[in-house]
Amino acid sequence: MTAPVGVVPHNTARLHFSLMGGSSDGSIGIQYSGPSFNSTEAQLSTWATGAATAIAALAQPTLTGMLSDGCEINGITLSYSLGTVQQSAAYAGIVPVVGTGTVPRPGQDALCFSLRTSRTGKSYRGRLYWPYTGGAVTGTGQAAFVGPTALAELNALMKAIAGASPVAGLVPVVWSRLHDVTTPVTQLGTDFAVDTQRRRKHPPVQPLTAPF
Repeated sequence: MTAPVGVVPHNTARLHFSLMGGSSDGSIGIQYSGPSFNSTEAQLSTWATGAATAIAALAQPTLTGMLSDGCEINGITLSYSLGTVQQSAAYAGIVPVVGTGTVPRPGQDALCFSLRTSRTGKSYRGRLYWPYTGGAVTGTGQAAFVGPTALAELNALMKAIAGASPVAGLVPVVWSRLHDVTTPVTQLGTDFAVDTQRRRKHPPVQPLTAPF
């Protein structure tokens, strides 16, 4: 079966940032893939270390401002999978990225970023939940932050991680469990709504998108 245009092989690297602090323990996940991607544990270890260095060099005042000042990102876990089957994994600690938000919120609150691709349908779009445990909200439950800045910082973060890989050509992707294919992310978006990861109670208000 030939993959549709814009779709790459289903083997992926799943990256998770480790979160620690207060009620914000958990992780933030991003998936990467590329043509004929195949990664060993040694490559993952090199990638995790390189990504940690790249992240430490980035300025992310808006993203860190969403995290409470008692929360920090302190590690990277990378796992390589074929479909749902994990093949290898590696971990690297990073210089803690400490939250600077001063408006305490429940640990399960997050801002949803849409990961959009060149294809239509729910199988070809994804979500990335960034903890919103220290940022202010408006009276309608919207995040009170500068939207374009957050999208630009997330864009830079995702690209820096890909650039740190010893395997060339990797890009952030959306993986469809149903079709077992990955599609490169071409656009990031957000609707500003602060919700839990399991429930989107606030309707989208003035969605904002930016090319990836």
